[in-house]
Amino acid sequence: MANWRGRDDDAAGSPGVVADIGGTNARFATATKDASGKITLENRVTLRTADFPSFESAFQNYAAGLATPPSEGVFALASPINSDEIKLTNNPWVLRPSSLAGRLGLERVRLVNDFEAIARSIGCLQPDEFDSITQSPFALPQDGVVSVVGPGSGLGVGLLLRRGGTSNIIACEGGHVGFAPADEIEQHILRFVQGRYPRVSAERLISGPGLVHVYIALAELDGRAIVPPHAVPLWRAALEDGEPHACAAVERWLMLLGAFAGDMALAHGAVAVVLAGGILPRFEGKIDLTPMVSRFQAKGRFEAMMGRMPIGAIKHPEPGLLGAATVLLEEPAQDRAAA
Repeated sequence: MANWRGRDDDAAGSPGVVADIGGTNARFATATKDASGKITLENRVTLRTADFPSFESAFQNYAAGLATPPSEGVFALASPINSDEIKLTNNPWVLRPSSLAGRLGLERVRLVNDFEAIARSIGCLQPDEFDSITQSPFALPQDGVVSVVGPGSGLGVGLLLRRGGTSNIIACEGGHVGFAPADEIEQHILRFVQGRYPRVSAERLISGPGLVHVYIALAELDGRAIVPPHAVPLWRAALEDGEPHACAAVERWLMLLGAFAGDMALAHGAVAVVLAGGILPRFEGKIDLTPMVSRFQAKGRFEAMMGRMPIGAIKHPEPGLLGAATVLLEEPAQDRAAA
């Protein structure tokens, strides 16, 4: 892959493309920055990954609709970026970084982890682009570690360290730590899922597909008939119809998310937590988040400390694209070595 040089005068007339590629959706946009430094995402398109056999085919579909051919791209992927054959975690696509720019017809390409991109976006957001999950208004700390946790098709985790006016990002695969049950019901859920998978990670339960596992495990515990549902109808049944069993599954799922986010905050030494991902925006005041907050704070001798820790949720519709755009447009050129 060509070395990443970033935007320059020669590229000024051609758009830079950013993408956020997850398990379900591939989001694309072009990114520009005005004289004040504000980043704008334009030509936004969301494609279903299942509709395309490869990233290259999805990209070409998107690029064909642009008035000017792009010259460079920054793509956020739901996967570790650490080899020359990247298999997306919850998506069958495979990307080969060394040949990707040529295959896409671009001069330069940079790949970043999706939660690295989301963590980068946080510093670009305005205060009103966060929802406060706890009682006090959410304010992003100027110094310290911010844990970033996001359930969607998978369970993403990132770490943002703000210190002395600079930000450092650490990408990780924290969603794949082992699931830790906190009560007898969750022990039953663990045993139920263990019967289906050799290992039960946090992501196996705290994700869109994970809600289905929670729902079916609770049905078995109650002695109800098990009719495998789909994740989206479950969210709809809980949030729109108030169906009791769906509501119980969502409440338990929120408890699992709260416990996990609290564990990540303790492991990171965090002073704040930001929630992201494609699921939480569905709630929009439709469901009580108290069970999640209670589990977040229920950390024994550290309960008082956790009770003081602010929790915010990103309201920006495309933080992954925004974070990729910061790499494209803002990152110092000497730091833009290709992945």
